[in-house]
Amino acid sequence: MTETYIDLNSQVNILDENGNLQLDKDKEAARAYHLEHVNENTQFFHSLEEKTRYLLENNLWDKATVETFPFDQFKALFQRAYGYKFRFQSFLGARKFYSQYALRNKDGNRYSERFEDRVVMCAIDLSGGDYQLAQDLIDIIIGGCFQPATPTFLNAGRAQGGERVSCFLIRLDDNMESIGRAITNSLQLSKRGGGVGLNLTNLRESGAPIKEVPNTSSGVIPVMKILEDTFSYANQLGQRQGAGAVYLNAHHPDIMRFLDTKRENADEKIRIKTLSLGVIIPDITFTLAKENKDMYLFSPYDVERVEGKPFSDLSVTEHYKSWVEDDRISKTKINARVFFQTLSQIQFESGYPYVVFEDTVNRSHPMGHVARVQMSNLCVAPETKLLTDKGYFEIKDLAGQHVNAWNGQEFSRSYVAQTGENKPLLTVDFTNGASMDVTPYHKFYVKSGYGNRKVVETQACDLKPGDMLEKFRLPVVDNPDAPDFPQAYTAGLHTADGTYTPDGTPVLRLYPGKTHLGEHIEYKTSSLKPDATGRVSYTLHSSVPRKFTVPIEYSFQSRLQWLAGLIDGDGWGDGRAGIQIGSIHPGFLEEVRLLLTTLGVEAKWSKVRDAGMTKFKEGQKAYPTKVAYRLIISGSETQKLRDLGLPTKRVVIEKVRGNRAANGYIRVESVTNEGRVDDTYCLNEPKLHKVVFNGIRTGNCSEILQLQTPSKLNDDLSFDETGADISCNLGSLNVKRMLDLDTASFVNTVMVAVRALDRVSRSTNITAAPTVKAGNDRSHSIGLGQMNLHGALAHHGIEYGSEEALRLWDRYMALVTWAAMLASVELAKEHGPHAYFDGSEYDTGAWFDRVVEPWLEEVGDDPTILGDITAPNREQWQHLREEVQRHGMANAYLQAIPPTGSISYINHATASIHPIAAPVEIRKEGKLGRVYYPAPHLNEDNVAMYHDAYKIGPYKLIDTYAVSQRWVDQGQSCTLFFNADATTRELDRARIYAWRKGIKTLYYIRLRQAALSGTQLENTAAGYCEACQL
Repeated sequence: MTETYIDLNSQVNILDENGNLQLDKDKEAARAYHLEHVNENTQFFHSLEEKTRYLLENNLWDKATVETFPFDQFKALFQRAYGYKFRFQSFLGARKFYSQYALRNKDGNRYSERFEDRVVMCAIDLSGGDYQLAQDLIDIIIGGCFQPATPTFLNAGRAQGGERVSCFLIRLDDNMESIGRAITNSLQLSKRGGGVGLNLTNLRESGAPIKEVPNTSSGVIPVMKILEDTFSYANQLGQRQGAGAVYLNAHHPDIMRFLDTKRENADEKIRIKTLSLGVIIPDITFTLAKENKDMYLFSPYDVERVEGKPFSDLSVTEHYKSWVEDDRISKTKINARVFFQTLSQIQFESGYPYVVFEDTVNRSHPMGHVARVQMSNLCVAPETKLLTDKGYFEIKDLAGQHVNAWNGQEFSRSYVAQTGENKPLLTVDFTNGASMDVTPYHKFYVKSGYGNRKVVETQACDLKPGDMLEKFRLPVVDNPDAPDFPQAYTAGLHTADGTYTPDGTPVLRLYPGKTHLGEHIEYKTSSLKPDATGRVSYTLHSSVPRKFTVPIEYSFQSRLQWLAGLIDGDGWGDGRAGIQIGSIHPGFLEEVRLLLTTLGVEAKWSKVRDAGMTKFKEGQKAYPTKVAYRLIISGSETQKLRDLGLPTKRVVIEKVRGNRAANGYIRVESVTNEGRVDDTYCLNEPKLHKVVFNGIRTGNCSEILQLQTPSKLNDDLSFDETGADISCNLGSLNVKRMLDLDTASFVNTVMVAVRALDRVSRSTNITAAPTVKAGNDRSHSIGLGQMNLHGALAHHGIEYGSEEALRLWDRYMALVTWAAMLASVELAKEHGPHAYFDGSEYDTGAWFDRVVEPWLEEVGDDPTILGDITAPNREQWQHLREEVQRHGMANAYLQAIPPTGSISYINHATASIHPIAAPVEIRKEGKLGRVYYPAPHLNEDNVAMYHDAYKIGPYKLIDTYAVSQRWVDQGQSCTLFFNADATTRELDRARIYAWRKGIKTLYYIRLRQAALSGTQLENTAAGYCEACQL
């Protein structure tokens, strides 16, 4: 039997007879995936002209992008890309691209782009009409050196794409006008697919006066609840619930209540379910904790009244003593160590809050002459299939579009958006065979009992096995524009009873009892004579669709015809008992179940037999059999099919009157955390706030550090003076690939990447959020990131976190910074310097004195990075300093290191700059189940270099981030990893160590769950229970 790509990939986790990893199996799986899936499901065009015409006529490619260059140059760019003969280095990388990035045809059932096509369209879009830049971008993207972030790579060059900007940060001031404007801006930005962060530090605390009336303010918690409800209500404006993060200073009087909102047992009145939390901690807080003193919490209302500036614009560390002594400022106190202990407890419980070390950020802030840095950002959301009036579509393919979504009663016009990247997801399995990967706070509707019992809104993280979901009505989807499925009845019957000859010719053999079905099929040739066993064989037309292709998005009659063929071939039953269909392919039965829901019919499938030896008749020998599954359509639901005109020829569905509906409730089977982290999407059903995902009705739904300046608003919320909020455009370099270059190519690659990200900034025009537009226009900030550090080090035999690794990483980042700044100078010659340049540390030279001069003393006379690649010497830095002061810089901010998720898999790279989570990562990938991803560049010779993040521990990881923090002008997504037996004291120590090492921000806290005794698996790459390893 030929091994499928799933079979081959699963062998990656099994050691061979010599105890070695079978890493070659993953490449075999990638190749098989292309042969079995991609090639079979890719739309064929005879020429680029035909392809371009189709994609333009169907409004899939953006016409302006296609017409950027004359067609001969346009065609030459595709030839350039295809000349690389690109191949994905891993099965997961290939699957990620084709499931999340590749453009599909109008019907959504076939791929219209390959990787090379997406690269070319992205390169043209980012070129701004510069043909050489387009060529250079193709070279560095398809060559694996640079990868734009998901919003850019996904949407560039698409006719119906969303914004190419990753995230936004918004300032709030202590007045209703500012709060109202911030909410409006949040809705507009989330409508365009971005995550939104908001700083609440300036808002007055609970009990503060309003208009001199004491004990009037309710504090920040109600504002958080309003924001949370607003994000949910924003479904009516294209917003998903919870796509935001809120920040609060540690010395705000509401800080402990703020942290309590994320407790597992928090009161529902204060519990924050979907907003991410971040805490801003100044240096003074650590000093007070060291001395075991109380920390005072200061009223923002009084601080602004006394100082004449909002709380967030002032340094708590600098003003702490004077504020303590100032009787005009109301204050309370808590023990500083109790604060940190509480912080650690909640981080272990939820992974939140993120942490911003305020004084560290502002000490190294080149734009400190304009304003202080206050916060960073991210967001959360789900991804799965959505039921619309045209059938089911993967929600990521609908991002940026209005669709008619089924809410359980009617189709309702709704807007779909991407809401986040790299978010943790839970897997919820149901008793009808459905499965969904959702964010922990995604809403479901659970019946508290039978009959007219109350329906309770329940988050995914609170679901329990056995929970009954609220019943709802399914539609009959009859899209008049849907195409007919070719030879539908024949294709259904062939799926049940057909096969292929060695040369791929489809063949159908009908056994006694089914031979009369030959009258109803379309075939090429047949003798029409039974063989010795009574079978009649038919050679079918080569155009018959492939076996197991389920026509979900095709016409109503096609679905009925195909289903009739399938039931006649593989089904049994009648109109009273219902119908059953057997298969060894659970994914196929799930597709059939979804097709049935488009006909208004409920069904369920489950496993009925394990693999083993089976006797089909008494007295016969046993045969080896695979795992078997069965789909069941109840009698009442079968009657619905009869009423729709299901044209079966063998299985008789008689009319039964009064057949009681006995479908029962769909129940939750399990809720598991498989460690999946992925991009997220949702939509805005406005009538019931409910939609159908995968046949289940549910609810719908910190790496950026830049300055912000306040706005002055009129009473009608119009701007008297427009302040500056933040947007950021991200893309990452592949460290391994960069180290394969020589110095000149290295520098050129960085300069091309910076120019591409600058282009995203200059082509972004979000007029609906004036402060964000103003901030982008003034700063043109970008975030050039890094990925594959661990993979690069291991490839060169260097241990992560070692002195040798830190030395290489420091000099690598010095060269990246030098080249990025040089690129920004060149852009300034074309566009002029950014609005904040005058008086900045770059303008005065203070940055070079603070950062470069001490580094040059450390490096000495040997600037070698690796091999022939060298970091800039003193003369090169001096030349750059002179160029900066002569021409300025076009970009206020240049670097930020994001977590990188999907783009790492596509680039065959370890994520970001932290260590791997496991040498062989186990991911849950939808209906495929577990997928095994061996660490990039892993082999038997360097396996000792691939210790995972939990074994390496937080200190070497922090050392690594501290090295690059010297050069990164914004933040880094620094996630800390701890084993299951870690204590809050250990987390406190790691946090203090990070602060002392100059880290600006901490991202998630990840806790590895210990394997249960007896669950360890022998002879696997994981070496212990797969379900517990992440």
